[in-house]
Amino acid sequence: LFFLNILDKIVILIIGGVRMYIAQTDSWYLERITVLIAGIVILLTVILAWIHSPYWLVLTFIVGMNEIMFALIGVCLTSNILYVLGAKPRLKK
Repeated sequence: LFFLNILDKIVILIIGGVRMYIAQTDSWYLERITVLIAGIVILLTVILAWIHSPYWLVLTFIVGMNEIMFALIGVCLTSNILYVLGAKPRLKK
């Protein structure tokens, strides 16, 4: 019953014309690249854990903790490395 309730809300959201946030995709800014890298690393580590060794899930955990740390305090090692390499942030102070 709970699952059907959530499914109904998703269908209403898609069909009902509710305003949704859609990120800008006109350029590859720092925040977008960071999320892309995190997604790729998570998918690769899950595949490697399934095929090779479950110890790859440690890297998945590290990426997840980095995302949580970025959301809570705004510090992200990947973003800092990309910034040094020349990626331009979309967000301004």
